[in-house]
Amino acid sequence: METLSAGSATVSPKQVAKAIGVSESSLKRWCDRGLIPMSRTEGGHRRLNPADVVAFIRNSDRQLAEPEILGLPASSRCTIGSKTVDQLARAFIEGKDELCRRMIFDLYLGNEPLDRIFDDVIARSFYEIGVQWHDGRLDIFQERRATEICESILLELRAFLPVPATDAPCAIGATPEGDDYRLANRMAELTLRDLGWNAISLGVSLPLTTIQEALKKYRPQLLWLSISAIDDEQKFFRDYRSLRESVDSGVAIVIGGKALTKRIRDELRYTAYCAHMHDMQLCAREYGKN
Repeated sequence: METLSAGSATVSPKQVAKAIGVSESSLKRWCDRGLIPMSRTEGGHRRLNPADVVAFIRNSDRQLAEPEILGLPASSRCTIGSKTVDQLARAFIEGKDELCRRMIFDLYLGNEPLDRIFDDVIARSFYEIGVQWHDGRLDIFQERRATEICESILLELRAFLPVPATDAPCAIGATPEGDDYRLANRMAELTLRDLGWNAISLGVSLPLTTIQEALKKYRPQLLWLSISAIDDEQKFFRDYRSLRESVDSGVAIVIGGKALTKRIRDELRYTAYCAHMHDMQLCAREYGKN
């Protein structure tokens, strides 16, 4: 069976038809009607982007009969709920990366909103992992390994999100210096990209001065800062004020993260505070209109 390796650029109508479980002629008619964007080779053959195929599956509420053909994991029949949260947390802890991958992709291909997957499944799973680590039931390597597995899945998922349009609004984001927590920053990027933004994660533990330089380069409509840890509050406040003063008035500053207590937030000027990815989704919809 011909399959797509992760990261492959395009797929043929024959592959997609088999993956969905329809005839190739039906698939080509959908392409010709514009239901699935396509390109053509120099020889005139149709080619499809896997991200566009996944978007079609989600928008049309269809199911993939053979997801492996597109390089996607087989269905695990997951639904959002406490059982899935417990299973995913256990899989992360035990280092079962393929099971974690199958569960998360199954939810996405099952047309669950991305913000719900992040807030109600992944975040809750890592909350449970954090509780177990705090109680001494886990070693630190298990928490770190779980984070590595999750980020690798999120990076793979990124390739299956809709490709931003050339005129899509731009957003950039990062975590500040001393904050190495990657997952919330990555989920913010994917939440925005899923809504059509050209969202770019600059990375983690960045001095706010270099984010000022990135603002000049990208000229985004939105800047997000994921702040899970603050090493030196006074330095952070000073650098944040400098960053805030350098931001154009039309740029929305969206902040979030467990380090942002009410006391900390009261010292900052920002456009919106997002406690969850659902909040980020609402912000993106509002500021993307401007």
